[in-house]
Amino acid sequence: MIPSIDRRLEEALKSVGISELTDLQNRAFEVVYSGKNTIVMAPTGSGKTEAVMIPIFQKLLERKMPGICVLYITPLRALNRDMLRRMKKIAEMLKISIDVRHGDTKEGERVKQSKKPPEILITTPETFQILFLGRKLREALRNVKFLVIDEIHELIDSERGVQLFVGIERLREIAKFQLIALSATISDPKRVSEILGGAEIVSGEIEKEYEIRILSSEDELSLIKELVEKNGPTLIFVNTRQTAEVIGVHLKKLLDVEVHHGSLSREARISAEENFASGKLKALICTSSMELGIDIGHVNAVIQYSSPRQAIRLIQRVGRSGHGLGRKSVGYIIANTFDDIVESIAIMDRVKVGKLEDLELHENSLDVLANQICAIAIEYGRISAKKTYEIVKRCYFYRNLSYEEFSEICNYLKEIWRIFYDGEEISARRRTRKYFYDNISMIMDEKSLKVVDITSGKAIGNLDESFLSTFGGEVFAMKGELWRILSVENVVKVEPAVSEGEIPSWVGEEIPVPFEVAQLVGKLRRLIADGKIGIEDLKNLVDENGVKKVLEKIEEQKKDFEIPSDDHVIIDGSGRDVVVNVCFGHKANEAIGRILALILSLKKGTNVSVEIDPYRIKISPASPEEVKEAILSVNPEEVWNLAERAIIETRLMQWKIVKSARKFGVLEKDEDLSRINLRTLVLKLLGTPVYKEALREIFLEKMDLEKAKLFFEKFSKEIKFSVYDKFTPISLEGRDKVPDLLITKPSGAILKAFMERIKGEMCKVICINCGASYREIAKNLNLKCVKCGSFMIAVLSDRKNYEPNREELFKIANLIMNYRMKGVYAMLTYGVGFETAKRVLSGYYNSEEEFFKALLEAERKYVRTRKFWD
Repeated sequence: MIPSIDRRLEEALKSVGISELTDLQNRAFEVVYSGKNTIVMAPTGSGKTEAVMIPIFQKLLERKMPGICVLYITPLRALNRDMLRRMKKIAEMLKISIDVRHGDTKEGERVKQSKKPPEILITTPETFQILFLGRKLREALRNVKFLVIDEIHELIDSERGVQLFVGIERLREIAKFQLIALSATISDPKRVSEILGGAEIVSGEIEKEYEIRILSSEDELSLIKELVEKNGPTLIFVNTRQTAEVIGVHLKKLLDVEVHHGSLSREARISAEENFASGKLKALICTSSMELGIDIGHVNAVIQYSSPRQAIRLIQRVGRSGHGLGRKSVGYIIANTFDDIVESIAIMDRVKVGKLEDLELHENSLDVLANQICAIAIEYGRISAKKTYEIVKRCYFYRNLSYEEFSEICNYLKEIWRIFYDGEEISARRRTRKYFYDNISMIMDEKSLKVVDITSGKAIGNLDESFLSTFGGEVFAMKGELWRILSVENVVKVEPAVSEGEIPSWVGEEIPVPFEVAQLVGKLRRLIADGKIGIEDLKNLVDENGVKKVLEKIEEQKKDFEIPSDDHVIIDGSGRDVVVNVCFGHKANEAIGRILALILSLKKGTNVSVEIDPYRIKISPASPEEVKEAILSVNPEEVWNLAERAIIETRLMQWKIVKSARKFGVLEKDEDLSRINLRTLVLKLLGTPVYKEALREIFLEKMDLEKAKLFFEKFSKEIKFSVYDKFTPISLEGRDKVPDLLITKPSGAILKAFMERIKGEMCKVICINCGASYREIAKNLNLKCVKCGSFMIAVLSDRKNYEPNREELFKIANLIMNYRMKGVYAMLTYGVGFETAKRVLSGYYNSEEEFFKALLEAERKYVRTRKFWD
């Protein structure tokens, strides 16, 4: 029997503008009030938070209980602020205490909460973990009757979610409560219901109306400006932080816009949110940081810059516009390349039929398991291993964990002095608490390294360790320009990319295109080529410019070659480079590419490099015939072993080992990685839980081995193939497109910057004749001693901190006497010693520019190869 809403609650709701409940809120009231676990699934802006909180408020009015009655967990601190703002007025009118607790909560406030806990506590997954460890707060948790998880889709497929759900099982040991989850987009509600231990799904039956159009323009910035001015307040979503910065630099000249992403300070993000909400900004350029339901006021339209990569992203992002019941969500995808346009069509097709991407869950995560074993040891002081196993195994993510695997982790934690374990009981050591607090967050704290342009010697920004984890000498974007990495030590040394044909193959936190989307792109290519999808069909989704680009590219390919599609692979190449056109998505292509590179490297006895996108695998050096033979030679049953062998010596594996070792406490969080031989570290940890966890994460997050196996099984059977000894148009499409907004520096500008740097160097001058030592800027240097007038002077860079002996000084002085200022400039070039300087100086140069070009090349070579010298 559902009661009528309490009069006091009715009054409080009216005060915040809720005069009657929506259909969704009425149905949610019934299910939540009845005490069942519940999932409320409805589009952004449909009042989900109110739908679950109204029945909870009703229950709290019926029966006052001490301690924390409601735990409301959100993935972001900003959502905590938002939730508090929305619910505080209702709570205050009902005399129900409500408060927020997270990492930014001041100490005084925490002490107050411990002494007198609020009835409703809004917190994050990480702070939830800490509540178990304070005596008073743990006591207050005994009264929890409702645990609400907001934006559950943001947590469910991450290690934060695994940690949260083990925490929920720990809470079950001391409290009896109802679980409630909220989300705008879940691809598999039944699976999420299972994870919650069985939950009734209440979904918003009003179908959200979406109006999405794909637009293509040679002048993207003007198009964005036009759309913002036409629609009013607009969110501009991009796929990476780099792109956000690049577009921000250019768009600020045309519009009142700000940039919002996770690398910016909290103050900068809050300021951008408030300026947008107050109408000071016409648009906000953002990454996935704005996908969640942070209330930033009215959004009339959403612009997605380039393909959204996934159907679930498109729904989540476009759903931020038309925020409110029955309002239409308006979205535009600006897609300019052949791949982006066809991919966007594929994603819109999937959205129409409700096909969202599958959840990729972290099952049997070993670092989270280690973290939670230590947390339980601290919470209980001493506890039986069997009981700990029982708590952990109740969690959906560890339902398949064997006691042997659990015991192996306990033994490992004992070996590294994190817990006491005698095979029967687990207890905390002195180190356990420090280890747990250092590793409470499943989001890695990352160091960032300074990026220095060797040509000018100037710092241009910072790169995160994880961004560098897959380093292979590729091009990346920063500050709107393209750069090539030469070396990574305690700083990242780069040079400007100069070739117009180069694209940034590094895109940081780029969203991976799933197998299903890539296959549909291949199918669409095939249907368009066969005339089964025509101009009119395409015009329903894409503007005329976009349709023209797609049809022209298909026709150009068809003229002389087969079309690479879902069931036809094209292997083409020229010179030393080969491209395998395979529509299998980022993760499958990553696995296929690395396996082929391994096989070819072993066969040729030389390193073979690989670059991938969702539709191509570029391999070098190789020939199309060699690549075809390599594919045919792979035993599909060996894919797992081959993939492990292919990554064991990569920077990706090294980075994952570091991350895993930090999570286990084998490495301190602030350990200086430049002092560690990472290759040796990987070999040292081979076979340990740290190594197994690193491998598990790579195979889940970076490589789809099931689909790679499928590729090798079906190649030359259900999957046809063609081999060409030149690049085909679609193959080149992926390699030759430079984003219009990214600037490549002409080689002349690079050389000029290098010359200015060398001429502006501070030199240390040592006179061989009188022993005088002084400093001078290179371009102002007089080639004789200022003290005795001798021409026998040795010149060194002031940056060099070594002292040459007299014989070396004599050689350098002779070199400078013979070659004058050229000798000075050679000795000031980074990494150029006496022998290299002599070799460069002995060459013949038509101009000063040619000479400096040779010096720049010598410096580049040194920076690239330095790691092999030590």
